[in-house]
Amino acid sequence: MSKLIRIGLYGTNGHQLPLKPCARAEVVAVADYARPVTDEIRVYESLEAMLQDDEIDLISLCSARRIEQAAQAIRCLEAGKHVLAEKPCAFDVATLERILETAQHVGREFREMAATELTPQVQAIRRLVDRGALGEIVHVQAHKSYPWHARRPQEIAVDGGLVRQVGIHAVRLIHGGTGLRITAIRGLSTGLGNPGTGGIQMAAAFALELENGGVGSINLNYLNPPNFGRRNDADRPIWGNDQLRVFGTQGMVETVDGYTRSTLYLAGQEMGIDLPMPADLVSPVYIEHYVNYLLDGTPMPTPFVEEMAMTRATLALHEATLSDQPVKVSYADRT
Repeated sequence: MSKLIRIGLYGTNGHQLPLKPCARAEVVAVADYARPVTDEIRVYESLEAMLQDDEIDLISLCSARRIEQAAQAIRCLEAGKHVLAEKPCAFDVATLERILETAQHVGREFREMAATELTPQVQAIRRLVDRGALGEIVHVQAHKSYPWHARRPQEIAVDGGLVRQVGIHAVRLIHGGTGLRITAIRGLSTGLGNPGTGGIQMAAAFALELENGGVGSINLNYLNPPNFGRRNDADRPIWGNDQLRVFGTQGMVETVDGYTRSTLYLAGQEMGIDLPMPADLVSPVYIEHYVNYLLDGTPMPTPFVEEMAMTRATLALHEATLSDQPVKVSYADRT
């Protein structure tokens, strides 16, 4: 039998892994964990106590206060554990660099929780772009919105706030769907409509420059109606309204309304067709790929440098809302 990756779960503030994350991994311990566990799983009073467990290979972090998570990730790495960190994994580029430098120094792996770019529709769009079916990519549009609810923290330190916490999905839609990096950003945000008294922003809009000379836009908000997508008793509401449109010189492709409608429009065709879905798309479950990489060295679907490029662009989104000037996105592998 193949070796299993043994995982410790810390926190439940976010998309924490399930107790049975995938076939080649098992959860053996938890800390600051507010959900039921089985008798076989060890329960620790703190992260520090769990880090003393030599049987743990990987820590999955969904910290109660996201602003503290970067320092916790560094402690996990220094304790000899691989790390999977809920987004945002850092609040600024300097902190991200400290995490990555620590991981390299101690010889452990660090990843931020990802999946948007592995959504089947996004993968299918990328296949079209890569083979040139749309021609030169000139314009991209990404949208991500969630419903407002009373549990949303008014303190940005708890989850990173609208732009860092929601914007990462829009960046991954664009980067994952086209392979193009964002090079410059102009941004605006507003707290208009916030029913509370805190500083959380309710909506943000961005104009983008892409590395190929194209342009794009990102729209984010906490205004998705809780019944969005529901037209009859059989329909389930769509929690996150994800939308991506890619315009090229030879056609346009879109996946909209939370991936429920995906259409390809090519020059010379009389009408649009359903987005072709290749049969060999990779699994959208990120932890499967991470575990296989740790056990066997199997390449990840997205190279790590590109994963971190998406994170860097997201941090630049936040910076753009604080500046009245365009913000250039800095990438560690480019000067």
